[in-house]
Amino acid sequence: MGLLEGPSFPTAGSMLSKWIPATERATASSLADTGGSVGGLLALGGGPILATMVGWRSTFMVYGACSVVFCAVWLLFSASRPTGCRWVSQAELAMLIKEGVVEQQPVQAADVDGKEVLAAASLNKVLAEAVDPDATSKKPSKTKSEDGFPWRMFLSAPVLAVCYAHSVFNFGRYFLYGWIPTYYSEVLGVDAVTAGFYMMCLQVADAFVKLLVAPIADHLTSSGKLSILGLRRLLSCAGFLGFGGGLLLCCFAPNAFFVTVALVIGKSFASCHAAGFKTNYLDITRKHTGSVAGVGNTLATLSSTVAPMIAGSIIQASGWNAVFVLCFFVNVSGAVVFGLFSSASCIDPVVRED
Repeated sequence: MGLLEGPSFPTAGSMLSKWIPATERATASSLADTGGSVGGLLALGGGPILATMVGWRSTFMVYGACSVVFCAVWLLFSASRPTGCRWVSQAELAMLIKEGVVEQQPVQAADVDGKEVLAAASLNKVLAEAVDPDATSKKPSKTKSEDGFPWRMFLSAPVLAVCYAHSVFNFGRYFLYGWIPTYYSEVLGVDAVTAGFYMMCLQVADAFVKLLVAPIADHLTSSGKLSILGLRRLLSCAGFLGFGGGLLLCCFAPNAFFVTVALVIGKSFASCHAAGFKTNYLDITRKHTGSVAGVGNTLATLSSTVAPMIAGSIIQASGWNAVFVLCFFVNVSGAVVFGLFSSASCIDPVVRED
């Protein structure tokens, strides 16, 4: 299951980069990311109830069947690009060309029977004139991509910054999900049902803040009040510092209620990452979003693998407060690196032909 689900994150990023203009990326990325929060709520809340009614085997079958149905609907109605979607109007295509999302060139489009046909050459002319009435009289500049895959882009500062930010995010996230239930049980003396309710509160806050912040973020960029880079840095730096601060507050919380309040505050700040570094994958590359997001997610998965083990060793050696402090400083490092080295400029390598 893990192997087959692995490509979902880079695939989603690749799809969004081919559909969404820069001023709407925060909303689109946050909506996609909110699906994980809602799915977690459905699993945590509905799974135990369903299992008591039909048994755990049937519960697995129900969730599996829902996934199969979703895949069928996705394959039936989705399209890789706007130019291959039967429901996209020429006005929408013109807007996407103007925003630089769709390249102005002959494209392959699927007809209603699913056959591949070459889109009419006049479509580009119509769309170009919708964007610029004088476009047909201008001589287009010729560009071509560099041959082969640009492996050097993985050593660029913007890519390293977003990958590091993703790794720091996963380090804190999987410490939270892996060890906080144990903290509730062994340190605070909370029963499993109550601890589950507290963890669900974190998921509710996560989904709510994502849906609240995203449209505000896009409004700030589209209105010119903030640059795209400024917005990405603001949200992710706030996310790292707020989440780290929430974990640090747990050192001083006297009981389970105040621990939950601190964690809800921290998780709410962390939700800003959906419109921060997670959307930054779409900013820095348009042609290789899937590859960059895949590498970033792989490194982040390694971080999420070692985080519970590191936390367990520190808890045994120095106690819970020590691991809360560690997570705080790890998140501070994420804010520093992403705040200094991130970029919102597309780094896709392009060379001009004379």
